[in-house]
Amino acid sequence: MLFAAGAAVSAFLLTGEDAGSGPAAQYACPMHRDSTASAPGECPICGMALRRLGGSGSAPFASIDALARGQPDLVEVVRRRVFTHTLHAPAWLERPRIVRALLYDDEIKTLTPAEPALFYPTGPGPRVDVRLATGLATPWDASTSLIEFHVEGVDPKLPIGTAGWLELANRPRSALVVPSSSILQVNEETYVLTVSGDGRAFAKRPVHIGKTVFGLTTVVSGLYERERVAARSVFFLDAERKLAANMASTGAVAP
Repeated sequence: MLFAAGAAVSAFLLTGEDAGSGPAAQYACPMHRDSTASAPGECPICGMALRRLGGSGSAPFASIDALARGQPDLVEVVRRRVFTHTLHAPAWLERPRIVRALLYDDEIKTLTPAEPALFYPTGPGPRVDVRLATGLATPWDASTSLIEFHVEGVDPKLPIGTAGWLELANRPRSALVVPSSSILQVNEETYVLTVSGDGRAFAKRPVHIGKTVFGLTTVVSGLYERERVAARSVFFLDAERKLAANMASTGAVAP
C-alpha cells in the first residue's frame, strides 16, 4: 500500500497542473486554501499574511484532494483536544523553598499564573504545597522543560536535592494535536508536511511538539487549528517533496 501511495504521488508530480487550467496563484492563505492571489497581501477571511506557493520546500501536485480521495486518511485536520487528567512530573528541591519540575512543553503551556500543586518526596517527608513561580521555563530537550514552584506555608526543612513527584490538579487542559504518524524527525529537526493554500503542494513546516498520547502528538507551536497535514505515507511524500524541490532548483525535468 505504501509503495502504491508513492507511485500515485509520483504520477501527480509528473503531470503537474491540470490541462487547460489558468496561471497558478503565487500566494495563498495557510488557513484558507481557497484564498489565493497573484501578489503578496492578506487573507480576506482571517487577515493572515498570504504565503508564497511553490519554490524550495514545496512539491506541486495536480490536486492533493484528488489524491486523498483514494486514501481517506492521507490528510488530517489539525484539531484542538481537551484532556482531563492529573499531571505528574519528576521534581526535586532545587534550593531552599524552590521545587523544580520537568514537564512537557504542552503541559507548561496550560499552566495558569500561580497554579497550585503538590510535591511528594520519594523518601521520608511530608507532602508539600507549592505554587507556580514565574512561569519561565528552561528547555531540557526537544519537548520538555524545567519550571520552578515556590514552597507554600511552613518550610518543610527537606534536604536540598530531595527528589520526588509534582502533582497538578485534575482539570481540563486544551492542546492542538496531530496524528503521531504526521511527525517527521530528521537530523534533530522536527516537522510536518502541511497542505498549501491552493491544495496543490505539501510543504515542510517545523513544529515544536510535546507529549504523545493514544497515537496523538501535541503541538506547542508551528501549526494552527484547522490546517491540514499529511498523516499517512509521510516518509514517501517527504521524499517526493525533496525530489521535486531538487529538480526545481537544478532546472531538471521529469523524463
